[in-house]
Amino acid sequence: MSRITPYPLRMPAEMREKLESEAKESGRSLQQEVMKRLEVSLALDEITEVAVDYLPTLVEDLQAGVEKVKSLKSENEELNKKLKNLQSEISASFSISGTDRSNLALMKLKKAYAHISSGLDEIKNLIPEDNK
Repeated sequence: MSRITPYPLRMPAEMREKLESEAKESGRSLQQEVMKRLEVSLALDEITEVAVDYLPTLVEDLQAGVEKVKSLKSENEELNKKLKNLQSEISASFSISGTDRSNLALMKLKKAYAHISSGLDEIKNLIPEDNK
């Protein structure tokens, strides 16, 4: 069993009173309170050291993320321009000139005439021969 070497610790009276009060509230002795706080302090030092060591990597990752966002934003703007151009081309390809409108109207009339003629022929076929 290892032996703990005593270490005399001098501290200001106000600090000792505060530590004794905190120890009493948490159900520990002054010695236990001091040890607990030293353990927490050492753990925080380790965490801080790891965080500081990791900080450059984190900054690099953040910078890479910012660059990626800029790149994607630029790409998005370019794609939006292409989309607008394609929409314009589609609109232009579907616009009909006056002559084309006349031809289209004539084609629709011919199709409607053929449909009506076909319907009339079917009606004639339904009428019995004696009524003709």
